[in-house]
Amino acid sequence: MNPPQHLSDFGDLDTETLLQYLPGVNFPAEKEQVASTAESNNAPQDMVWRIRNARTQRYVHPDNVLEAVTGRRVF
Repeated sequence: MNPPQHLSDFGDLDTETLLQYLPGVNFPAEKEQVASTAESNNAPQDMVWRIRNARTQRYVHPDNVLEAVTGRRVF
């Protein structure tokens, strides 16, 4: 899957905002479940792309999804 033409900057994204796209996801969760849920809740396509193309197959915690989307470490 090719990346979207213009990737958004999600530098200001926080876990609370991210979770608005992930209602009902119980962590740990499989990558495709997280991506599909985000997509069906109208998450930006580049966010869904980053979730799907992360190196992990399973997200242990919402902060792991945030790290995949923003490209920065969450403490």
